[in-house]
Amino acid sequence: MSFVQKSLIALLLALLMAGCGGRVDGMKETIRYSIYGSPDVTLSAEEMAKLKYASQYIKLTEQPRAMVVLGFDDNKDYHWLSGEKETVVTRYGRLVRTAGLDKGNDNIDSDIRYVRNIEQDPLKCFVQKANYKTCDKSWVSQVEIGDGSHTKRFSIKAEIKRISSTTVTLPNNEKVDAIKVEEELTATNHQTTQRFNNTFWLDSQNQRVLKSEQGLVPGFPVMQMEELKSYPVDLEARQ
Repeated sequence: MSFVQKSLIALLLALLMAGCGGRVDGMKETIRYSIYGSPDVTLSAEEMAKLKYASQYIKLTEQPRAMVVLGFDDNKDYHWLSGEKETVVTRYGRLVRTAGLDKGNDNIDSDIRYVRNIEQDPLKCFVQKANYKTCDKSWVSQVEIGDGSHTKRFSIKAEIKRISSTTVTLPNNEKVDAIKVEEELTATNHQTTQRFNNTFWLDSQNQRVLKSEQGLVPGFPVMQMEELKSYPVDLEARQ
């Protein structure tokens, strides 16, 4: 086992011991699959049933599928941790920040540092209100990628093009009535422009994001996320 893997085990166990004792047994399974998972992680139905901590499949373009666990919820910023000590942060289902993904991934130029104006993201309204038909359909933002010495900024324009009803089959074969939200997002700076067709699938009962396929800026791959174990807070019915 590498030093990084040992360090991650220590970190995750420290997080576990700082929380309530009821999480510990369930998280042991989560830790094991995060660290020892195959190049393309696939859990059996039995293994998924044993998970007691929020987790997701995640796949980046040209990278094997991995499993991430919810390390903590920072006031709606969900910090998902991988077995390679990488972090993906989502807010209302939107990718807003990453850490460590630019190390050892040839198709990732830079980590995402921040996404501005996130509170005006229509996805916030979609995941918080049962009557999503009143939600705005467009959004503008700025995204910065890179590190302290070398950064790039992109202007973002996004518009929801289509909303429809569908059925989502989760990895455990559970079928869920869902709202399919299709978005066109354009990222521009002085050097380049790129358009992404993003899709978010939301549970029609509580509006949690079940899965997504989303791009944000040039130089960062399209990300797919799919729920393995739900976060209890997200199961609460919306008003």
